[in-house]
Amino acid sequence: MAHIVYITNGMASTLHSGLELSRRLTAAGHRITFLSDAKVEDQITAAGHEFHRLTAPEALQKELKKNKPNKGKRQTLRGRFRWHRYQRRIRHQSLHHTEVEDHLAALAPDLLIIDAEMHVAIIAASQLKIPILLTIVWFSIFHQPGLPPLHTPLAPTDNPAEDKRRFEDAWTQCIREARAFDHDSKNSPEGKERQANPIAYSSVFRDDLIAFARARNIRLNEMIDRSQWLRPHTYRDFPVLSFNVEALEFPHDNHPLLHYVGPMIDVNRSELERHPKDHARWEAFLKQRPPENFPLVYASLGTFWAADQNFLKTILQVFARHPEWSLVLGLGGTLKPADLAPTPENTLVLEWAPQLKVLQHAAAAITHGGITTINECLRLGVPPIVYSTHHVDQDGCAARVAFHKVGIAAEKNEASPTQLEEDILEILTNSALRENVQTMKQKIIATEISHTALKVIEKRLPPT
Repeated sequence: MAHIVYITNGMASTLHSGLELSRRLTAAGHRITFLSDAKVEDQITAAGHEFHRLTAPEALQKELKKNKPNKGKRQTLRGRFRWHRYQRRIRHQSLHHTEVEDHLAALAPDLLIIDAEMHVAIIAASQLKIPILLTIVWFSIFHQPGLPPLHTPLAPTDNPAEDKRRFEDAWTQCIREARAFDHDSKNSPEGKERQANPIAYSSVFRDDLIAFARARNIRLNEMIDRSQWLRPHTYRDFPVLSFNVEALEFPHDNHPLLHYVGPMIDVNRSELERHPKDHARWEAFLKQRPPENFPLVYASLGTFWAADQNFLKTILQVFARHPEWSLVLGLGGTLKPADLAPTPENTLVLEWAPQLKVLQHAAAAITHGGITTINECLRLGVPPIVYSTHHVDQDGCAARVAFHKVGIAAEKNEASPTQLEEDILEILTNSALRENVQTMKQKIIATEISHTALKVIEKRLPPT
């Protein structure tokens, strides 16, 4: 049995994936301990894992805030000088703390699994003689033949030469924008202010990470690659686990560091504890809805569009026209169901929908393009209509759904009730598309049955 430490940023998508991966590793006889700066202890310990909270930057930030001069009081020149010197001291402490190293020395793990955006933790752990695997919920983050940058809506066509030109132009623009972001984030007024504050574990600012690495005598440029998709950089030597199936990616030459291990979805995940009232409303709705020949559609637009009441009302208008359909609409916690009242009788609007439970009964889904939701749809055989929010990788996710014909990529600005109605009808009646979804579902299940992730991880464990 190996002892594996998992360092997570605690975001919902990465945390759910990490807990499912840990469940599979535990079933194989390994012991998992979690580290995170996020307040996720309850979820992790409920899953049976040991948890240690990373608190050093947060404590320093609280100390700085507590001692910050009152803006209403005029400061003397000496007072301003003392305050800036104090800020520099706190910043210095955040650069030199060894919280990650101290935890790992005490835990003595055989392997580290770290979310790829936890750069401070990755840099701190890189000096230790412990094998490291990084995890991503995205598709490939690498610049490879056949792949456009992940945030673009570009997709392969039947003209490879033109595709190559378009993709390379997009990569050139992607790298240029990343360099401009690094420059602006360092030299802007906000950047100057940030450089006086403690470095957080979640920092993705190049100047922060260079300073943190330099405090450990690490030459960061020697261990990173700035020509890839992920900002501010990727790492040259650490293998990366992608929680996706390669079958949903565009055809390409895979990067040697990247391993597609399939989505980490616990289809039996309990969603009752966090939002019991919404769960109870869903259970009551399920009992009262018509027979199965009246299709159920699930709509979830995450937290980015949940407040776009016009679009949400467009969805509700469609279901008012179609009493033979039913709808469960999840608001992502940024609106209350009363904000959309009155609603048609064949709809259920929830502040927080139990997504996996609803998808098990759904015939179609309307989603914002987050890959976690798309993967959950496909794992449960539900074709999605993807209205991308154009945030991070969502355009790329929509493009892959459309390319593999496992759903529809739609445009929000063209989402009239008539167009949305046509898209839902297409999803419900296109037998070829629904067969494609079932095929993709089986490919996802195959990664679970064959223990793809477990095999990749165990190859990295030191020999016993």
